[in-house]
Amino acid sequence: MRTIIILSLLSVSILWASGCNRGPQPPADMPKLTPCSVTVVTDDGPLVGATIDLYPASGEPGYDWLIQGRTDEIGKATIRTQDRFEGCPAGDFRVMVTKTVSETSEATSANLKVKSYSLVDAKYSDRATTPLTLTVGDSPCNEKFELGPSKKILISQPEN
Repeated sequence: MRTIIILSLLSVSILWASGCNRGPQPPADMPKLTPCSVTVVTDDGPLVGATIDLYPASGEPGYDWLIQGRTDEIGKATIRTQDRFEGCPAGDFRVMVTKTVSETSEATSANLKVKSYSLVDAKYSDRATTPLTLTVGDSPCNEKFELGPSKKILISQPEN
């Protein structure tokens, strides 16, 4: 029994040392990633819980890399590619910012009504109209975007 335990521990140690504990490896065709963070604020302060999406500024069709982040309590998002690899490929990007909230109210005890609101001006939530851009090179980037006044725009509501 003791021999089985020793052999099991030895096997686990060998696997760990050989790299099984390194986490996911980037795909072979993924470009080099540059560390990048984005901070988003409104006139009221940090925009917490917003999703940041980066799209090639050229509008290049067939771009295969999902590049995004989510803002924290100070409005800062660490940009990741494919949701797990920290950093962003070099290039020029359009920056899209979205943040929605839902409010529930009871019309009757059996029927809940839910309204959804965008907390970001619509121009920032559309990659065709966003004026926000970001250029990523070989050096780490840390960009701050100021969106101006806070918004609360109704985007969906229940039918009566």
